[in-house]
Amino acid sequence: MSEQDHSDEVTQAISKRLAKLRSRPVDLSTFDARLKAALPPSTDSSRPHVLLWPFVSPLRAVAASLVVGALLAAVVLLSSSSPALATPQRMADIYNSAVDRKNHPTTVSTANEAREVLRRKWPDAPVVPEVQDLQLMHCCVHEIGRKQMACVTFLVEEQPVTLAFASSRDVRSPHGETKVIDGQSFVVGSADGVNMVMSERGGTWMCLMGKLSVERLSEIARTIRD
Repeated sequence: MSEQDHSDEVTQAISKRLAKLRSRPVDLSTFDARLKAALPPSTDSSRPHVLLWPFVSPLRAVAASLVVGALLAAVVLLSSSSPALATPQRMADIYNSAVDRKNHPTTVSTANEAREVLRRKWPDAPVVPEVQDLQLMHCCVHEIGRKQMACVTFLVEEQPVTLAFASSRDVRSPHGETKVIDGQSFVVGSADGVNMVMSERGGTWMCLMGKLSVERLSEIARTIRD
């Protein structure tokens, strides 16, 4: 099992633990007994907990909140430090958003223009890869989990094709079918009619996606230069 897979399992286990704690009562019986011993006995036997439970109930809630809060903080820390998983469904959603121009993309016609636009929107964005002989349409920045990725959209054979890219420290490919073409390994996937090929090189994660065939997308992906 890889270190990343182990991290994912730990995060899932903590999330399940949080769900159980929402309905699980906190056992304060020991505290209850000590508090009873410390407090003077009630003179009214019909109301033995008049002094005790006004204090215990709030403490029960505070204790439960502290436990849940600590575990929630651990989940947030793990999710923010781990790479976001680029599932086919999530990438298909990003593709549709980019093509439908829902994220206020900026029209560009060259890679240099795209670099300038993305630098303003996201100063830490990776350098826009070079894609030869393709007509650029627009670029934008999307969020995946707690990470960001840049997208540039091209027109290929009258079909929009989007190249998403990010630091490989921030985004990773899912486990899936792998194809090796000209010595380069691609993870391939599909969702909602959108095909995609994912790869990683030089510290940059990339996903080329569109409604062209996986074979055609792979051909285009091989022409991408850093």
